Parts: sequence; C-alpha cells; structure tokens
Amino acid sequence: ENKFGYCAHWFIDIFIDTGDDTDKIQKTKDRGIWNPDPVDVSEVHFDDDLKSVVAKFAEHFHDSWASRKIEKGWNYGELYSRQALTHPRLKPFVFLPDFEKNFYQERCAECLRALLVWNYSIELTDHDAADKAVQNNTSLGSSIGNFNPKPVDLSNMTLEKDMTGIAEKMAEESHKIWAKKVLADLNRGGTMPPQLVPWDLLTDFERRKDRFRAAEILKFLQYHGYRVWSLNKSEPSAERVKIDSERSSVEKRFAYNLLKKLIQYLEQASLKMKTIKPSQELTRQNSFRKEGQDVKFFEK
Repeated sequence: ENKFGYCAHWFIDIFIDTGDDTDKIQKTKDRGIWNPDPVDVSEVHFDDDLKSVVAKFAEHFHDSWASRKIEKGWNYGELYSRQALTHPRLKPFVFLPDFEKNFYQERCAECLRALLVWNYSIELTDHDAADKAVQNNTSLGSSIGNFNPKPVDLSNMTLEKDMTGIAEKMAEESHKIWAKKVLADLNRGGTMPPQLVPWDLLTDFERRKDRFRAAEILKFLQYHGYRVWSLNKSEPSAERVKIDSERSSVEKRFAYNLLKKLIQYLEQASLKMKTIKPSQELTRQNSFRKEGQDVKFFEK
C-alpha cells in the first residue's frame, strides 16, 4: 500500500533514490524520531447534511480523476496497464466496489472532521447556489460502456485568503493521517517511502495531491453554497452573510472567472515584455557616443 490508494493499480508513483531523498532522510535523523500526531476526531460525528456532502464530493472527485484519465487516452479495462492505457476504475461511481467508494469518502471526511475539531463551522448559507449545483449535476452514463464523466470545473474558482491557509492545514493533516497509518504498517514489515517525513520537508511535487484535494473540498463546499468560518471569531451577522453570499455568487459567474484569468495572463505577459523608452537611449553614458543625424531644413 502506498500513500495514494489501497491497491497498487490505484496510484502508482515511482520513487527514485536521489540526493534530495538522502538529504531529506538526514534532516529527519537530525530532528530525531518523527511521530505524526493528527488531531483526535473520535468524538466527531456528522449530521445527515455533512454525510450527503461527503458522498457528493466522493463522486465528484472520482469523476474529476476519470475525466482527466479519459482525456489522456485511457479506457476501462479489467486489468490495469500503462501500455494499453486501461484502468479498472474508469466506470461510474455507482459501479465501484464499496471499499473504493469508502476510500474516496474517507479522504473528504478526514478533512471535514479536522475542520470541526479546529472549531470551524460548515453551514449552508447560499441556497440559490445549492439549487443551481443540483441542477448542473448531469448524467454520467448508466453503464461502463457509455461512461462520460462531466464533473463541475472548479479550477477557476478562487478561495478567500483565510480559506487558502485552511486548505494548507487540511493538506498537512491528511499527510499526518497517512504517515501514521504507514508507520503502523511498517511494524508488520515493508519498505519506508521517502515521503514519510514531516510536512515541511516534503517537496511541492510531493505535497501537490494533498493540496489539490484539500482545495477542491473547500471549493466544492463553496460551489454548493456552504460557508466555512471559525467559531473562535465572532459569528458573522446576517448582513455580513448576505454580502458574502452575493460576492460568492458573483465570483462563480463564468464572465468573472474569465476576466480574472485574462488579467492574470496579461500580468504574466507584462513581466516578460521589455518596454524601451526613448529616455533609455539618452542616458549620461551613451548620449554623446551616438552620432546625431543631420537635420536638413532646406533640401533641393
């Protein structure tokens, strides 16, 4: 078992022993024995609303993965094969075995449990967005042969500044949960993966999957009209919730997201463009080096 699934064909990552891994192991030794300590969620229980959110996100996350696979030319096959580009999970969520459904659900549930332990509230505040999300839930095919996943695209949705920090914290928590389980399995034998180190010693490449899933969960909540806020702060007033809901609705509009992307591309392009000003050619160093052109006022 590895970090990204229960079966070898789920997520296959090739780990190469490099100098970076050697440095990572040395830093871990210098710190002493690392004991991952995820938060205690034994007292956390979901209501029916959050259970529904977990189930919906599990299907969404599966469909998002399947959509990316199909775009790369993969197809359903009873056996996993990189050469033939076949994968046994490329089928509607409803046809997955229970343990695979539970795997998807648990990846979401572990993040939501951590949020509740950290004293965050998850409340439905934008009912219009929730209704729209239900309407946009299109059919994905009733059989393996016509499976055509169309998950909602959350890539253009932006998280608020405080939500970005929460997403990073959730990603680290997922890493701790995985690490604690791997350490328990190592007691029964097995090899130690290079990622079995504290979060701050991982590379951005190694953090990307946990980060992506954490951000996707928060975006999914936002898309379905949920608001995540800290109970340690003062409860938002009805007027504040209304303003945030209106702003959230605006930020979800296609035109808004398109304009934001265009502005981002323009900013990136402007950094690579060098504007040559006339004054740059008349500096103190080179203004007398260049010969000026004669100006003829009267020419026959």
